[in-house]
Amino acid sequence: MDEKLKTDINNEEQEKQTPEISNEIIEMLKKENDSLKEEYSKLKDGYVRVAADFENLKKRSKKEIDDIKKYGVSSLLKDTLPAIDNLLRAIEHSKNSSDFKALSDGIELVYRQFLGVLESYNVKPFDSVGTIFDPSKHEALQIMPNGDVDDNTVLIEYEKGYYIADRLLRPAKVIVSKKVEVKKEMPIIEENSSLDDEESVEQSKIDIEA
Repeated sequence: MDEKLKTDINNEEQEKQTPEISNEIIEMLKKENDSLKEEYSKLKDGYVRVAADFENLKKRSKKEIDDIKKYGVSSLLKDTLPAIDNLLRAIEHSKNSSDFKALSDGIELVYRQFLGVLESYNVKPFDSVGTIFDPSKHEALQIMPNGDVDDNTVLIEYEKGYYIADRLLRPAKVIVSKKVEVKKEMPIIEENSSLDDEESVEQSKIDIEA
């Protein structure tokens, strides 16, 4: 059989085996494709809006953080101004007065006023002298020999420590003890002292017999 004829026959058989795609199926596929395109377009628009909103949020957050850094302590600083005013008054008063007791009382009053401001912000100092050194809230500046207290006892408070609520704001700078054993000196007995005593006793016996 002619090769060309064989090829034509095979092509005709394949065409018979291949199902024809109806216009309805083509139309349905077109609609589905259009629907997917529309959905993709909506998702893309949504993504663009979300990205824009996120960028705006970042800008607003940055501005708020910058404002907090600039003005976040405004309330605290405003509350300390009256104490500073009183300190200035005490300084001015001291220039025209020799009453050092009054000056001392005025400075102490300002100090108490500052403490009151700090306490209103939940900041409080803590005492360290006489307590055992605690590295979580103490900073040792020096170790001082001392035989009257136990090791690691805080002897001197160079700078007070402060808490804000239950968190350490600043450690206390302290001088800590190192216990020293006090050695008792034994009395020195001269070697000839016992001989001298014996001789004095013998001399006493002779004097009595005489």
